Amino acid sequence: MIAAVILAAGNGSRMAGSLPKQFLKIEGKPVLVRTVEAFLRSDLVDRVVVAVAKDWLDYAERLLEEAFGGAAPISVTVGGSSRLQSLINACAFLSDAFGITKDDIVLTHDAARPFVTKQVIAENIKLLDSYDGVTTACPAVDTILVSADGKKVDDIPLRKTMFSVQTPQTFHTGELIETIASLTEAEKSALTDAAKAYVLKKKRVGIVLSETTNLKLTTAADLSLAASLMLGEK
Repeated sequence: MIAAVILAAGNGSRMAGSLPKQFLKIEGKPVLVRTVEAFLRSDLVDRVVVAVAKDWLDYAERLLEEAFGGAAPISVTVGGSSRLQSLINACAFLSDAFGITKDDIVLTHDAARPFVTKQVIAENIKLLDSYDGVTTACPAVDTILVSADGKKVDDIPLRKTMFSVQTPQTFHTGELIETIASLTEAEKSALTDAAKAYVLKKKRVGIVLSETTNLKLTTAADLSLAASLMLGEK
């Protein structure tokens, strides 16, 4: 099975609204629905699992039922208090509901990143044949500086070696579960995404190049930009 895990348990505090950002609408359609649609359009993805905060579980289930109907291969499960815990919960759901074989694949993806393309999804799955894990990334547009204290510049790395991490990130499901379980508590606290767990364990992570249009909606300004992107596609 190839499953897409949509991480939708965040509260979107930087969006400054009553609804978490994944439930806000772009051109009349909720962000979460657009993100799920992106994976359902792929012939390679067998099932979509959405991990949401417990308080929003019923809301998400109703929203997805209205959008896709009960026959769509979509499951909703309770996420966790952190990105990592949501991923752990989603993998546990997959294991309990469907079992896991050595060939099973999981793509992890931000709910608030609705513009992922079929091509990026397909390239993630294909590249996993050559690496332990795969991450999507975009070459850095701006020069990046490093500052430990946020006050003075410690280093300015070569821009051509810098990339902005995006999603999806793709792994063999069983190996992902084992890798996360092998982390120390200190390593877990340092994680910003699943790919870092693989880097910490000296596993090989390949890169699928993407575009800045695969943006993550974080602020109100991002919603306006997303609406502009949607209008540009019409």
